[in-house]
Amino acid sequence: MSSADHAFGAGRRAMQLRQWYRAEHGSGTVLALAIIGVVVTTTLSAVLVGQSLVSLARARVAADAAALAAADTVSGRVRGPDPCQRAAQVAQAHDVVLEDCEAAAARTRVVVRANDPLLEIRIESVAGPPP
Repeated sequence: MSSADHAFGAGRRAMQLRQWYRAEHGSGTVLALAIIGVVVTTTLSAVLVGQSLVSLARARVAADAAALAAADTVSGRVRGPDPCQRAAQVAQAHDVVLEDCEAAAARTRVVVRANDPLLEIRIESVAGPPP
């Protein structure tokens, strides 16, 4: 192989490399957009899950507070006509809805519902003297 053939082969390889580079030009933009899309989607998902966890915690607190308010009314510690009405007032103050209430002489049981963008939360709570 002569030096002219060798130089010609090197020139062809350089031209092929330039053509490949031109064909790949702009692919970094597509890759960057894909990475940004994944990051945004992951962040939004994390925010929604975090919001659901906060809603769940608030619903638990509201259910416990409503059950205790009903138990206080049943026991006579707090005056009021109806323990379930008192539980509904407490639930409303916590921005949840009282779905069910059972007030007996010894125990009270309430079920509250809280709305969330991802799921509907229902929490049950029981209050009264120890069994």
